[in-house]
Amino acid sequence: MNKVKNYKDTANVGDIIKSYDFAFANIDDCYIVGKVLEKSEVCDLGNFGAFKIELVKRVVNNQDVTEKQKTIENIFYVPFEFDSYVHRDNSLERVVKVNN
Repeated sequence: MNKVKNYKDTANVGDIIKSYDFAFANIDDCYIVGKVLEKSEVCDLGNFGAFKIELVKRVVNNQDVTEKQKTIENIFYVPFEFDSYVHRDNSLERVVKVNN
């Protein structure tokens, strides 16, 4: 049974967060970094709470695709809640605040 982990208190508006995308096989190598523009219990995309972030960096399969991504989309939503996921070394959090 998966537990839901809530990251709402991880960061505030103005903070920089890093969110890992575990949908890819190389877990550590797929992530997005962004500046939190707002926190909302109901985001623009649907009935769920999320950080609205402005893209700082996007890495997919260990390749920096930031500039290409910015030509397509610059705003992303990182949900507050995720089903628990056990990383292979049990140390990786799904969403983390990084130094500004």
